[in-house]
Amino acid sequence: MIQKNSGCFKLYANCIPVRGARRSTVCDLQKNRLRFIPNLLYSVITEQKNRTVEEVKKAYKHRYDNGIDAFFDMLLKEDWGFITDTPESFPDLDLAWESPLRITNAIIDIGVSSKHNMKSILSQLDELGCQALQIRAYCLVPDRTLDDFLSHTLYSRLKSIELLLQYTERINESSIEKLISTHKRIHGIIVHSSPFDKSYKLEEAWCMVTFSKQTIDSCESCGHISQQYFAINTPLFTEAQKFNTCLNRKISIDVDGNIKNCPSMEKSFGNIKDTSLVSALAKREFKELWEINKDQIEVCKDCEFRYICTDCRAYITDDKNKYSKPSKCSYDPYTATWADITQKSF
Repeated sequence: MIQKNSGCFKLYANCIPVRGARRSTVCDLQKNRLRFIPNLLYSVITEQKNRTVEEVKKAYKHRYDNGIDAFFDMLLKEDWGFITDTPESFPDLDLAWESPLRITNAIIDIGVSSKHNMKSILSQLDELGCQALQIRAYCLVPDRTLDDFLSHTLYSRLKSIELLLQYTERINESSIEKLISTHKRIHGIIVHSSPFDKSYKLEEAWCMVTFSKQTIDSCESCGHISQQYFAINTPLFTEAQKFNTCLNRKISIDVDGNIKNCPSMEKSFGNIKDTSLVSALAKREFKELWEINKDQIEVCKDCEFRYICTDCRAYITDDKNKYSKPSKCSYDPYTATWADITQKSF
C-alpha cells in the first residue's frame, strides 16, 4: 500500500505509456521490456500527470481508491516509476528523431540471375552514409563469392550486416564462426531451407544465428508482422513517432538490379546498372512513403504496439489506400488477439 499519498507517482522518463483500443502498454526503452496495463490506468497516468496520489483519488471522487493504490503499488514494485514531491524536476523524454545520414539502412537481394557489382553498390551506400545492410540470397552463393561480397565492406561505414543465406552443408557452426571472425560487422545470419530449425547466439560476436526449415525463394516472404519482431528501444520508438518504421531512410536493390524503397514494391526508380543510388534517391517520389507513420495507418493507429512494431507498405489490405493496414499482420487491437499464422518472415 502506498504510504505517501501526498507525493506524486511518476513513471521513469524511459517508461512511456501507449494507449490502444482495448488495452494499453508501458514501454521501457532502457530495459527493453513491455507491460500491459488497462486503459483506465493509462488515463490515470496521463490525465492526472504530476498530481499527488491523493489528488488523483479525489479527481475520481474516491471511487477507485483501492484500484489506484494497487496500480501504483504494482508499478513501484516492478520498478516502472517512483514517488516524488517535485515531479516538475523530472521532464519527459524528448522523442524527437533525427539523423544526419541520407540513408540509414539498405537491402540487396540476390537471385540466380543477379549480376550485381557489389563493389560499386557498397561504395555508393558508403557515400550515402548507410550503416545497416541486409544481404538476402534466394539461391546458393559460393563461399568465394560471398567472401568477395563481404570483402568490400571491411573498410566501409557500415555498422551492422545481416545475411540471409540458402542452406548448404558447408554452412555450419564452424564455417559461421570463421566468417564472423573475418567480418565482425555481421550481427545476424539466417540460413533458410535448412533440414532443421535451430537458433543460437554467438555472445562474443553479438551475432544471432538462425537455421530455419522455411524455404525462402523470393522477397514475397517478407512483410509479416509478429511479436517476435517487436523492438523496444529508443531509436525505433522515437523514429516511429513521425516516420515509417520500415521504409524511412531505406534504399533497396532487387534481384534484377532495380532500385526501390523495398524489393517487394512494384515501383522502381531505375536500375543499378545505369542509375546511381544518389540519383534514384533524388527523385521526389522516392521519399513519399518515409513519413507514413503508425498514427496515420488504419487499425495500426489504435494498436498498443504501434511504436515498437515495424511496418509494411508493400503488402497492404487495400492497394489503392497507402494508409491501409499491413495485410500480413494478424493482430486485432480491438479484441487484443492474434490470429494463428504459421508462415514466418525474415
